[in-house]
Amino acid sequence: MLVSTFYFYRKLVKDEFTGDFQNLIDLFEQGKTWYGPWWSHVNSFTKLPNTFIIMYEDLLKNTHKTIKSLGEFLGKNLSDSEIKFLIECTSFKKMKETEKNFKNDEQHADTFKPDLVFFRKGEIGDWKNYFDEEMSKKVDDVVTNRLEFEVNFVYEN
Repeated sequence: MLVSTFYFYRKLVKDEFTGDFQNLIDLFEQGKTWYGPWWSHVNSFTKLPNTFIIMYEDLLKNTHKTIKSLGEFLGKNLSDSEIKFLIECTSFKKMKETEKNFKNDEQHADTFKPDLVFFRKGEIGDWKNYFDEEMSKKVDDVVTNRLEFEVNFVYEN
């Protein structure tokens, strides 16, 4: 999540983040990232009624099962062909293709730089290319001490 945040912040036109990844980790730890402390945001929506939380890693590793569970949560009994259709329409590849339309939209020209890559890799484990041991510990401490629910991260594919 923080690697994606880092790249996203660097592509904002008006509020471009000019720091390095270590700076972002420090801001994250202090609760000073844009839009406020990450944990406050996450904790707030987990308390809402009718909230279904999906971990990106589950979506990649157990796509069919995750989509079926979401459908059941929404009161839908999705057939295998409907699930397959949803998986195809919402695949990383498909979203990356539609990103071109978003980037060329004049509505977003004042917000994002034209070289924004919103859908970068879509892989599990790329964080290891950015985090050192100290950074990882800082983020783990925030997750453990600030979130009001338990998260079981999947660190590798």
